[in-house]
Amino acid sequence: MKLWEEIESAEKRIRNAILRTPMICSDTLSTLTGQEVFLKLENLQKGGSFKIRGAYNKLSQLTFSTSSTNERTEISPSDSQGSSWSWRPVVPTTSERSKKD
Repeated sequence: MKLWEEIESAEKRIRNAILRTPMICSDTLSTLTGQEVFLKLENLQKGGSFKIRGAYNKLSQLTFSTSSTNERTEISPSDSQGSSWSWRPVVPTTSERSKKD
């Protein structure tokens, strides 16, 4: 799959879950650079970062069989908010009641 096709596929997967954030023109940065500078307000995303886009995209591609194995996933602290928001936990029916609630 070509890069642009991968980007379009990712956009379709996250479209209904991710906030479409605005872009604003920064007067200060525009004055400093002599060019119009726009800022994408990803801090308005759930989790406060653009990282939710990648985390949600990756996790949405997991199938039940891949997400229910004993695989360990390591994430950096800066990705943890995005990953935790995107992940929908699955609690086994054999778990203690306190863990299900």
